Amino acid sequence: MQPVKNAKISQSSSLQMSMGVNLSLIENLESTIKNLEWRPVGTGWGNYYNDTNYTDSSFKHKKEIVASWVNRVSPKSVWNIGANDGIFSRLASGKNIPTAAFDIAQQLLKRTIGKSNLSKRKI
Repeated sequence: MQPVKNAKISQSSSLQMSMGVNLSLIENLESTIKNLEWRPVGTGWGNYYNDTNYTDSSFKHKKEIVASWVNRVSPKSVWNIGANDGIFSRLASGKNIPTAAFDIAQQLLKRTIGKSNLSKRKI
């Protein structure tokens, strides 16, 4: 019977040690994540509106079309894929429509959030 008792003690010690190791690992991961710093890498899309062939009047016309669509359709939510800096997303979020803005250029999404009043609107 004695070997069985020792086996239980050994299993219990291993389990406690594993728990301690896991907790240390979790604390280390948490610390690492908290200390991460976001450094966006530029893409060819960062200055899309300045670098494209939009004239002032065509850009204004596009905003009018999107605003008209938002008013006519009254969507329950909007997903803007390829949102760039979110100017068109904000046409919907400005009407309190839950809006998700997606873009491959991460710095543009940060710019989108910076231009939004998150305390009053969802983007």
